[in-house]
Amino acid sequence: MAQLTAAARHAWKQAASEAAGSGSPEIEPVHLLLALLSLETAPPGTGAMLEQELVVKPFLDARVDRSELRLALRRSMPRAERVYEGATVHRSPASRAIFGRAETLSDGDPVSAPHLLAACLERPDRVLEKALSRISTSADRIRGWIRYPSHLTESSAGTGAAESQAGPLAPSRPRSPDPAKPAPGTARGARARKDSDQEPEERVLERFGKDLTQLARDGKIAPIIGRRAEILQTIQALARKKKNNPVLVGDAGVGKTAVVEALALRAVEGKDPQVLAGRRIVELDMGSLLSGTSLRGQFEERMRRLIDEASADENLILFIDEIHTIMGAGGGAQDAAQLLKPALSRGAIKLIGATTIDEYRQYIEKDPAMDRRFEKILIDEPSRDEAVEMLMGLRASLASHHRAEYGDDSVAAAVDLSMRIDVDHRLPDKAIDLLDRAGARSSVTALSLDPFEHRSGTGTRAPIGALDVAHVLAEKMGMPVEIVAGHLDPAGARRLLGLEDFLRGTIKGQDRAVEALSERMILAHASVMERRGPLATLLFLGPSGVGKTEMAKQLALFLFGSDKNLVRFDMSEFKEEHSISKLIGSPPGYVGSDQDGQLTGQIRRKPYAIVLLDEVEKAHPRIYDVFLQVFDEGRITDSKGRLADARNCIFLLTTNVRPEADARDRAAIDEAHKTWFRPELINRIDEIVPFDPLSPESVGLILDGHLAKLVRHLAERHGVELEVDPAARDLLAQAGYHPEYGARELRRTLERMVQVPLSRLVLSGDLARFAGWRLEAGGEGIRFVHA
Repeated sequence: MAQLTAAARHAWKQAASEAAGSGSPEIEPVHLLLALLSLETAPPGTGAMLEQELVVKPFLDARVDRSELRLALRRSMPRAERVYEGATVHRSPASRAIFGRAETLSDGDPVSAPHLLAACLERPDRVLEKALSRISTSADRIRGWIRYPSHLTESSAGTGAAESQAGPLAPSRPRSPDPAKPAPGTARGARARKDSDQEPEERVLERFGKDLTQLARDGKIAPIIGRRAEILQTIQALARKKKNNPVLVGDAGVGKTAVVEALALRAVEGKDPQVLAGRRIVELDMGSLLSGTSLRGQFEERMRRLIDEASADENLILFIDEIHTIMGAGGGAQDAAQLLKPALSRGAIKLIGATTIDEYRQYIEKDPAMDRRFEKILIDEPSRDEAVEMLMGLRASLASHHRAEYGDDSVAAAVDLSMRIDVDHRLPDKAIDLLDRAGARSSVTALSLDPFEHRSGTGTRAPIGALDVAHVLAEKMGMPVEIVAGHLDPAGARRLLGLEDFLRGTIKGQDRAVEALSERMILAHASVMERRGPLATLLFLGPSGVGKTEMAKQLALFLFGSDKNLVRFDMSEFKEEHSISKLIGSPPGYVGSDQDGQLTGQIRRKPYAIVLLDEVEKAHPRIYDVFLQVFDEGRITDSKGRLADARNCIFLLTTNVRPEADARDRAAIDEAHKTWFRPELINRIDEIVPFDPLSPESVGLILDGHLAKLVRHLAERHGVELEVDPAARDLLAQAGYHPEYGARELRRTLERMVQVPLSRLVLSGDLARFAGWRLEAGGEGIRFVHA
């Protein structure tokens, strides 16, 4: 075979890759033509650049879009029934004939890429004819413009005679375009080609891009307040000669996109003319760019056309949000990042990216070649005052949308409450979200049950205030509005003043513990002084069955209306030292490392909750090391390094360890815990709440509550009235009293003496035969007598 030029050898290798990628065992003419149409990937060199120009120019002169032709060729290729897995890909007989014809055309010179292109187009096969018909052109139309390297040399040495001389394959070439018409390579020429085609080509940027500068002209971008330092850094990065592609890195919700929108506003307003004058910022949607590219090479074609369009427009600045998605986009070796790298390194396009810190490290920093093409600009969360200033600037836009008025206190409340309670999100987004929710709540006050009812909403509404913001935050976080309002105004937590009476009505015989818990809750929510750590950390001390766990359940019922926010841990399940991984998650590399810890996961999902550590003395002593930082600073870090904020949690610890002496003696209490808990743990507990052993009178009061529930149940469920004789009540109280077992012994006594006989009456049907029954003491126990 004759000698090949560097570009021709590269085309041969690229054709082999195309064949292998399509599953073909041989290199067909369509693979060779696809390689010739992608010669821009050829290795650098004068000869390669010259042949690349000679291959591209016939398509420009014939007004044929190479990207459309490549896509048409791929669609016209027959699909392989199976993937070829051989180590070597050989030329088919048709390809060998093309190389032979190219050798004849070279006339003893090395075979170049234009010779191969002319040979491919001389006798087009079925696939090429089908592709050419898709784009409404012909092989002869392109062949007439093909020139070889010797022709270019002659034209540059002479007076242009070679340009009027047809090539050896085109004795009757079409007439040259009118010199007055725009050059095919210019933007006007591209538009002229588009208008002349039967099927107009849609520009990639117009289809998959959003012009931010046009939106700014139309007034659809709200004014940007603040971020002067970050905007200045971005403009300075765009003004650089090299590495002029800024990437904005910061947590979700801190305002990275707002910085780019601020650039669009400044460009429209004529500010920073040395950098932004005449600039057009277009946001590219990578998801839409990827959609619909099921066939191999479709995404590459879109990306090449996109890069060509962006390179042709010097005033264009591309913006890609979530820029880490370009890494691997499209699949294969030629993903979006690899296609963008050459254009970014040459400075052919200007690109602004935005992504989070974790995703930047995970995707972009791992590729040093891509990382060095960007100028990283950190976007931090704004301070409290900066966030208030931003929201004051957005207040008019939100008020116009919701047709509501926002008070000054609503803006400050949105920032303060979101900083205090919504710790999983970032300013200013979480504060804007609260104001938006409050506006929606004000405009949609109730759900209409009548489909024909219509409300105009033109009535006068009160301005949205801080309490409205507290309401929407309480709905969002699943918290009582009184607790949320308590962070804003101590008077909002006045409901807690009724906590003591509520607990006294349900917890009998523990007045001292009820008083201590109520005082601690009022102190935690009144915000008299700056507080760190959880709302409260209390240790319930007392014998079994005196109401320690029940106190925690009743507190959850008072605060939340149910026990849904009561997170209970039975510490007897943490007897082994390695059980600590259950609380904060398994370390990387261990089983379950992809799951949240039982403690950290619950706190992250329920930032306001009651965490009950039941029977803490049964856990391994090293387990409490996890809680030292939680009880002191109100935060804990899980095995993945994520921070869980527990400052709005209430930690209740229960233990059966009690002093031998009087439980009211503080010295005796401290001495009893030295053998079980270390001083650093006891020192982080706000208060030790002792529970007294139940007295016979307390047991009687608890019994009255159980009997009242039984009477209500029989009336509602079975329609039967039950009367309890005082003698029977005294007998039950006496039988259910046990100084060591507490109220649990009373519950067992009720089951044995009352519920079992009553169940027999229910199952036998005798209970329903009479409307009234009486519980009496008779003989050796309790009996039911019908009225």
